[in-house]
Amino acid sequence: MEPRGALCALEGCDQPHKHNGLCVIHYNRFYKTGSFGDFVIAKRVARGVPCLVDGCEKPAVGRGYCQMHYARLRINGDAGQAGLMRAEQGSGRITETGYRVLKTEDGYEFEHRLQMAKKLGRKLRSGENVHHIDGDRLNNDLSNLELWVVQQPSGQRLEDKIVAAKALLTEHGVSHEVFSQSSAVLGALSFGM
Repeated sequence: MEPRGALCALEGCDQPHKHNGLCVIHYNRFYKTGSFGDFVIAKRVARGVPCLVDGCEKPAVGRGYCQMHYARLRINGDAGQAGLMRAEQGSGRITETGYRVLKTEDGYEFEHRLQMAKKLGRKLRSGENVHHIDGDRLNNDLSNLELWVVQQPSGQRLEDKIVAAKALLTEHGVSHEVFSQSSAVLGALSFGM
């Protein structure tokens, strides 16, 4: 039995031992990971101490960082700079459904709707949809966008898919002569003949 008041057996640790000669932190690390890991034990931050990030005056709450920088440190591994990190206006992201959204003064808006509104010179009205002709939700070129006034059906028109397929074949240097009779085939398929 070890004497009362003995310290952790790991060199550099001044915490009192609790079990098998180790302090609680090092014992739990070894039990969970098989390694003692980092010997440094983070000390609690005194109240009123400013954040460690230069230029941030918020009070520290964890490991010497304010709440915002501590969260960044946990999530990204880096506390980052002082202040908020926001995307510039006009930059955007891709949604889970595959559309590009851009940050504007009014919040986030779909890029294809912005393109059509710019072409029309007005905001889109209720019930107006913007349809991607080739089905590619990231192709927001005006030549690929159509304004639809009612709820659009799912899918794309066969004619549009064939035109997009031919363009793809041409782009990759593949001959599409096999499809030269497509207008007759299109007519038969479009009208159920």
